[in-house]
Amino acid sequence: MDTEGFSFKAQGNVQEELGEHNGLGFFRLPGRQRELIFSAWNLEHVFDGVQHEGNLDPRHDRLFEPRQPEAVMDVFKLTPTQVVLYQKPTPFWGLESATRFSARGGDTIDVTFSARLTRPTPKTDWVGLFWATYPSMPGLPLYFPGRTGPQEPLVWIEGRSRDHMVRSTFLHESDPGRIDFATDYPDKLFTTTAVAREVFAYPVFYGVLPEGPTFATMLDGGGDVRITHSPLSAWDVQWIIHGWQVGACYTLRARLLLGSGLTAASIIENYELWSGEDVPELPAEPVPSNPDP
Repeated sequence: MDTEGFSFKAQGNVQEELGEHNGLGFFRLPGRQRELIFSAWNLEHVFDGVQHEGNLDPRHDRLFEPRQPEAVMDVFKLTPTQVVLYQKPTPFWGLESATRFSARGGDTIDVTFSARLTRPTPKTDWVGLFWATYPSMPGLPLYFPGRTGPQEPLVWIEGRSRDHMVRSTFLHESDPGRIDFATDYPDKLFTTTAVAREVFAYPVFYGVLPEGPTFATMLDGGGDVRITHSPLSAWDVQWIIHGWQVGACYTLRARLLLGSGLTAASIIENYELWSGEDVPELPAEPVPSNPDP
């Protein structure tokens, strides 16, 4: 799907350089041959606090189930600027989903993700979903409007984890409560939270690509969404659905931006127009992170 500002394609379970993906792939600005984003809004994980790959049935890698060949996906082009990625109920989790991608001009893609559980597979009263975005270079930090401690002023935080799966996840300041994992649950990006560190106040973040353009993500999930960083090259999103019920439909909206003219101020202005929230004025420069030793 091509727009004035950039081009991308939605893909189903297609084997590519980084493995099997679903979501958006290969963002490229006009006149550039190199992909700036290898994959965006790539649904990787469904998880609860108990079940993980191998602990109940070693035949299934249930954490990466949405992008396994057995998880059947179809891509439907509705209009020249609108695509739907439909996933049939996955073999283990029974998650059925539809993701609508809508191009909104030269630098904007709106995402509407709707899903339901078709059977009571999670063993906890919450279930988590995890999306990954892979920029073209490892080690790039992300930035979000947040606070360095309770009652501290709103600033731009540089979100950077020291190592893969070491305090990788940042929480919203209104997060409803810590989700628990079984004692034998292995460390994953979504289990290692940056508690006692920075929190984000508004669910929007951005990263600057080495080629110059900026990529931003904004969400409407409030305290139920989380932001995750990996130095191995990932800017990720989590969504925790509390009190899920079989057959109930749950929807999350997002907006993705990619452009050479994007600034921190223009991203916040876009977020305010999109979300209807007023964000207090922020300093222009991000606060450098201080990853835990």
